[in-house]
Amino acid sequence: MFDLELLRQAMIAVLPEGTDPDPGVPQEELVLPGKSAMFALVLDEYGRPVEGTSVVSACAWATGRLFDPGPSAPGWLDGFEELGEAFEVAVGRLAAAPIAYVTGERPAPGPYGLQVFRPVGPAPASEGSPARAWQQLLSEVLGGAAVAAVGALFGQVAGAAVQGATEPLVKRVADWVATRRPAQDGAAQGHAPTDSHAPAEPARPTEPAGSAVTADAAPPADGPDVRPVAFADLVALTAQIAHLCGVQHHLDPRMIRVRSYLVRLPRDPGVKPAANQPFLNSLLPPDLARVRATLEAEDGAGLGPALDAYLTPRTAVAVHARTDLRQDRRTVLDGVAPALVSAGRGGGGPGAPPPPPQHNDAKPRRQPSGRARMRHG
Repeated sequence: MFDLELLRQAMIAVLPEGTDPDPGVPQEELVLPGKSAMFALVLDEYGRPVEGTSVVSACAWATGRLFDPGPSAPGWLDGFEELGEAFEVAVGRLAAAPIAYVTGERPAPGPYGLQVFRPVGPAPASEGSPARAWQQLLSEVLGGAAVAAVGALFGQVAGAAVQGATEPLVKRVADWVATRRPAQDGAAQGHAPTDSHAPAEPARPTEPAGSAVTADAAPPADGPDVRPVAFADLVALTAQIAHLCGVQHHLDPRMIRVRSYLVRLPRDPGVKPAANQPFLNSLLPPDLARVRATLEAEDGAGLGPALDAYLTPRTAVAVHARTDLRQDRRTVLDGVAPALVSAGRGGGGPGAPPPPPQHNDAKPRRQPSGRARMRHG
């Protein structure tokens, strides 16, 4: 989580010098309250990621792009959809990887059942251990920023700079996404992909043994071994996404919020409860992308007369053929005449008989006028 005031300050920093970002706003109202998240995902009752619910903050993405490459660069916001798909893959790989966070003490139970780790020096992993060092595995699954953040969580002294920290943001994200593209096959053969993180049968997590801090669940019969997400995993994901968005200093995410809620269980025990993707981003960008794709389509279908007229540039509009409704009130009254309103729910155009009583609502809905229906065919 990050403070929205930090977001506001980051946006002010890229404004031209001397620009008043909040003209006329009282000083006591300038601080923007509230928080938002770098990413969000849904976990099941055993703490394992639910497939298709991981989402990256578009706000954090755009904030980083304000500084690198900047709004003046062509396509400065491109690549967000690819990052979201790669992040979903990375979450699945993280839950499937046998990462053993090795510390000097056993984990203490934390809030909401998440395992927390005391800030002590990590104990070296023994030779021949079945699980490789967590630093190496975490670096392969997420990246160097995640390793540095978890190391700091364990009380390690910061070491070398994170690999790629000085690279341009566009290249940094492109390299990370290239190695984490969604699998295109595997599901069609009746087998789960290697990065799948939705086991068919739930299994309770096992108790970690020795000094190796793990959260492994019993492997399902027809899927990979998927372990519950630990607190260190959430820290790693937060740091890596902040690094990829380039906002680790601008937004400084330092909080992890967990919300637990009840879900309705299906009648069929073999069916998993449905989970929607967290509502973190606006719905407008996908709609605008659809409009753009339609405009660029080669089939020539176009947008239709209504949207085409709405998007027509002002210079291409025949102003003399327009009617100023602020001056010509008669046209307004003629367009909303009672005779143009259909009777009750449904039915035909003007003059049509009312619908049968069994189809009438206690509170009839407003219907478009007959003239509007005729315009829409």
